[in-house]
Amino acid sequence: MYDESIPFNDLKPKKNRDLKTIGKVFLVAVSIEAIAVIILTLLQKFLLRAPFDDHMKLSIILCLAVVFLVYFAVDGVLNENRFELVCYLVISLLVYFYTIYNFFTMKEPIMERPLPNWFRFLTVVILGPLTSVLGWISYKTFGWKIYRKVGANPELIHMYKTYQIFLSFLKMDLQFGLTIITGATLFTGIVNNEIELILDIVFFVVTVLWAGLGWYTVRHEKRGLIWLFLVFALVEPAYIIWKDVETILSNEFEEGYTAPSLGVSALA
Repeated sequence: MYDESIPFNDLKPKKNRDLKTIGKVFLVAVSIEAIAVIILTLLQKFLLRAPFDDHMKLSIILCLAVVFLVYFAVDGVLNENRFELVCYLVISLLVYFYTIYNFFTMKEPIMERPLPNWFRFLTVVILGPLTSVLGWISYKTFGWKIYRKVGANPELIHMYKTYQIFLSFLKMDLQFGLTIITGATLFTGIVNNEIELILDIVFFVVTVLWAGLGWYTVRHEKRGLIWLFLVFALVEPAYIIWKDVETILSNEFEEGYTAPSLGVSALA
């Protein structure tokens, strides 16, 4: 049996002094991809004065996804968290297919697209599969650090992996929650009516606080707070169903954009 006197919040990761070469290459590639996507999106908007249409709005959501991708990659590699790398691979796949979809559904002829659009498309299409392969190779090298943190006791290792899975999905859910509220704000406008604005603000606050509550509850083993966490877990599905129904009925999206928006909602 493991020593119950040692809570998970005392299992501090040691300073990383042995990051493998493949992990370093992976993080460099992810950083290059993220910086390129964000810079090219800004150039498209502010230098080329691109219209603030649905493509631009979805590009902003893409930048939000890229920020989370960098977080999952860095935290996953530095702490050898396999489950965060799984989150990275899933979100990376979604970004990859969305970028292709976005590029080939734009109204302008392909050869008349601005250079930032081309560079962003090529960056994701080329570096996306590369970083995914590097991430998978890094994933396969993990395993030693967990023994440094919790020892070789199988029960404690199982509990720690469960803890990692929970936090990984919590962070992923936070990303999708913020994506939903960002999309709702961009596509339906900041203020459709006063009640909707209040509900959007409440959902944003609840999403962030809910993720923080989940982290705090598990990190510090506060069993009494788990019921509060479970109750607030019902808020997000209710909000998403309401927003999806509203989107379908109001037809806020340009033709072809309802499908990807509802896809993100389903994942959240």
